[in-house]
Amino acid sequence: MTSWLPWSRRGEAVIASGAEWTILRPLFPAINSLAFGPQVRAGDVIRAPYLHGASSAIHEHDVAA
Repeated sequence: MTSWLPWSRRGEAVIASGAEWTILRPLFPAINSLAFGPQVRAGDVIRAPYLHGASSAIHEHDVAA
């Protein structure tokens, strides 16, 4: 893990616990995708920073409170 990330120590503790784990870092909630609808329907190109970066949207209901 990358130590400068704020969730790093917590993530490392979960991994070290030996329990089964999945770490979600919801940086792009899936509902935000709805904002692109009008732009896509108009035939526009959606531009975003980090052209070669990989990211997956996470549905809000999949993130525990």
